[in-house]
Amino acid sequence: MKKTITIISLCFLISGCANSANHEVVTTTKGSDAYLTCKEIRIEKKRIETIVDGVNQDKEDMTGADVVDGLLWFPFNVIAKQSNYSNAIKAAEKRKEHLIVLEKENKCKT
Repeated sequence: MKKTITIISLCFLISGCANSANHEVVTTTKGSDAYLTCKEIRIEKKRIETIVDGVNQDKEDMTGADVVDGLLWFPFNVIAKQSNYSNAIKAAEKRKEHLIVLEKENKCKT
């Protein structure tokens, strides 16, 4: 019984260390985009910049959990993280380009 509890505890500890990146992957357009005001467009652009900053920060920072991740789950978790980073950045860039077009169409001051 003691051995079983130890194994279960160890499994929870190891699974707690494993963390793949989970940055939001935004859509390029939304149905409500046509109704955005200039202020709302600026707010949305800031939100997109926050996502990009978060991805870039995660790519630069390496924590103890990342080291354990690499040792225990490599290459699966590393591949998942890189995929999420790439998808989040590409989607954010497309969304930002779309918002810039909306700004021009609405004649917003930049």
